[in-house]
Amino acid sequence: MRSQGLTNFSKFARQTLTSGVIVTSTKSAGAERISREIAAIGNNINQIARKANTENVATYEQVLVAIDLLDEVRKLVQSELGSARGRGENPSDKSNSA
Repeated sequence: MRSQGLTNFSKFARQTLTSGVIVTSTKSAGAERISREIAAIGNNINQIARKANTENVATYEQVLVAIDLLDEVRKLVQSELGSARGRGENPSDKSNSA
């Protein structure tokens, strides 16, 4: 539904029923792996932020850990984008029509 730019289910249902075209979106195994890894990294960053907010201070070490975690996210995303491009895929277009 969102891959077609629609956020209202009624509009989506009408368009699908009248056009006869069903569009499905799939996540690659790499995208699912990255989603899990980013979620774990996000949890770590949230723990650092929560502690910093509670104590009204973040140590230099905590900031470095957060920066390293964000750099890891960037590398994961770049790796997946590179893999998708190497397979001839457009990483932003993971939909197939049936």
